[in-house]
Amino acid sequence: MSQFHNLIDEIRRRSVWQVLGLYVAGSWVVLQVADVFVQQLFLPGWVFRGALVLLAIGLPILLVTSHLQGRAGGGAGDSGDDPDDRAVSGMHRLFTWRRALSGGVAAFALLGVGTGGYLASRAFGIGPAATLVDTGALEPRGRVIVADFGSPTGDSALAHLASEALRIDLTQSSIVRVADPLSVAGALARMERSRDAPLDLELATELAVREGIQAVVAGEVSVVGGRSVITAEVIAAADGAVLVTRRETAETEDEFVDAMDRLSARLRERIGERLGSIRADPPLERATTSSLEALRLFTQATRMIDFEARNTQAIPLLEEAIRIDTLFALAWRKLARAQENIGYPLRIRAPAYTRAFELRDRLTTRERLLAEATYHDAVTRDFEQALVAYEAMLSLDATDYYALNNGSQHLLRLGRPARAEEWASRAIAAEPRNRFPYQALAAAQVRQGKLDEAARTFEAMAAALPEVPNLDVLAAQLAFARGDYDEAERRFRRIRDDDPSIPYNHFTLESMARLRGHVAEAERFASDALAAQASRVAVRYPIHALALRHANLDALIRRDPEAGARRLDRADSQESVSLTDDVGTSFLGPARVYGAAGRIEEARLYLEATRDNVPPERLDEAAVMEAEVRILWGEGRNDEALELARRAEGVPCADRCWLTARAYFRAGEADSAIAYMERAVTLPWLGDEGSDAWYRPLFYERLGQLYDARGDLDKAAEYYARFAEIWAGADEELQPRVRAAQARLEEILAVRG
Repeated sequence: MSQFHNLIDEIRRRSVWQVLGLYVAGSWVVLQVADVFVQQLFLPGWVFRGALVLLAIGLPILLVTSHLQGRAGGGAGDSGDDPDDRAVSGMHRLFTWRRALSGGVAAFALLGVGTGGYLASRAFGIGPAATLVDTGALEPRGRVIVADFGSPTGDSALAHLASEALRIDLTQSSIVRVADPLSVAGALARMERSRDAPLDLELATELAVREGIQAVVAGEVSVVGGRSVITAEVIAAADGAVLVTRRETAETEDEFVDAMDRLSARLRERIGERLGSIRADPPLERATTSSLEALRLFTQATRMIDFEARNTQAIPLLEEAIRIDTLFALAWRKLARAQENIGYPLRIRAPAYTRAFELRDRLTTRERLLAEATYHDAVTRDFEQALVAYEAMLSLDATDYYALNNGSQHLLRLGRPARAEEWASRAIAAEPRNRFPYQALAAAQVRQGKLDEAARTFEAMAAALPEVPNLDVLAAQLAFARGDYDEAERRFRRIRDDDPSIPYNHFTLESMARLRGHVAEAERFASDALAAQASRVAVRYPIHALALRHANLDALIRRDPEAGARRLDRADSQESVSLTDDVGTSFLGPARVYGAAGRIEEARLYLEATRDNVPPERLDEAAVMEAEVRILWGEGRNDEALELARRAEGVPCADRCWLTARAYFRAGEADSAIAYMERAVTLPWLGDEGSDAWYRPLFYERLGQLYDARGDLDKAAEYYARFAEIWAGADEELQPRVRAAQARLEEILAVRG
């Protein structure tokens, strides 16, 4: 308080002009500070204006107080009997320095309290001071789209000027990002709208929902008697809620641009320069369809398939999307993908893949390439052509997730694991929340013998996707790749027991049983797998499907192809099948079995039925070549079979070497047979139902015999030992071969000392 009294005494000693000079200087400092606060703390303009008004009000009070207090001080000894003196005395008591200073301090304190309340309201995202960003209605640097302004009074030129002016001004904003014309044009094309279509509020809102844009800025211009009223609104795209409305008036046409500047400034102030806390809804998938509802269903189904492995639940959503828009090509494609993931046979899913391919000319370039790639992958089995399409997609966008992920799997099929590893890594960088590229990356690493790297990939997947449903499957596959078959089988059995309705779980155990020589058990697993598959897809699998799998066991593991042919004969007697019927199994299977059994006429009948009934673009050339090779074997034409097998090296999956290795053996070219077999048995595999790794013990046995015949006893002993180990628990019918290998191994060890 003593300092306050000292300040008053100091003022009393000053002249009016000195006090005025001090006030002006102090006011300049106050306004500078207020301006800095407004700029740095992003305060509203009324804070500066409030300080200016208070200082303006304080100036006359200061002058009156200075005059009266100076006059009162000069007449302190007067009697005060003059009425004017009595009036001055009353005003003197009102306009005191104590009152003036106290009032000024209180006024600025009130301004400070108001400013603090504003800051608190904005910080907590509540109250009228909260900006759209503070409340979470818009995210940091969130995108908005400016719709074309309307004009109820028909002033389209001014409406166009208003929308363009607002677009330009918001483009300069540090608060929001305006959707650029190129992306808007691309989105309109996917909506099957003209790129020049008027962007009214309805169209802009649908476009925003599709593209994951948070808000639409719309407005209108009304002109009455030369006076323009401009209204602008910020509207939430997700639910159409009006987030903020601002209005400005231009008294004349010349003032229109200034009014737009004020309107834009008020919108930007209301949106807020600082950023909120919540994220926008994820964008809908970018796919060509005229129906927003179909696109919503497609997006929901896509996320269920790609992120949650809920293929069965996604199928009805895709079917509904297709019902709404029968020309929705990517919905047809995704439907076939979901069907494939849960084991639908090709005859059921091929029409959906084909329909997407037929609609490709209606699509954007990227979508067309995706439809073509998937068609060649699933229907024609032309993996090279599919890869060309994926590479073209990457030329459009080097981070395209679908191209990288699917392309990496094609590169694996084509025997290019190093490049597959690169693409899968890029796919993870593009979409780290999807499980598929992690699996492709691990498979590529395993193929290159990088088992530790594959383990780290699975660990990264578990960390990024702890909720992913198939982490146990991956652990089982990695155990298989490491050669720990006991651990792999335990895990696969536990997975099967957890959900026996999944065909994959039974098929995987069938492959494990084949690998270990448990033929009878493999037959049971095959039967369970086909039953589960039939239950899922609501179709009855013909007897031929099971007979064919069993016949392959007879031909390849039991080395009794005639027994396999008799199985197919019995299936024919129980279920009459026309060669022109689509029975859900390939005619190439019987062609292979009958060919290996030497029943050439029947084998060629099935092969020709395949050629006659399967469209050329859907013909699996690799499978056709394998059937022809087996028929040639049955005819004893081993050299011709070898020549054809060599040609097959260029088709997908030739890196497995199984067919070529056996062809060299049958042709009597032992050195080449050994080279191919060794390549086959050293190729690491993730254990799954599609793996041909179950050939491995068959090649171990044959390699032992070939090296034995060449006199390389060390190598012979190595492979005899591997064969005997992996088939140690094989079925009794296979044990004579195990005992023969074990006996020869003991003889070699005895000779070698």
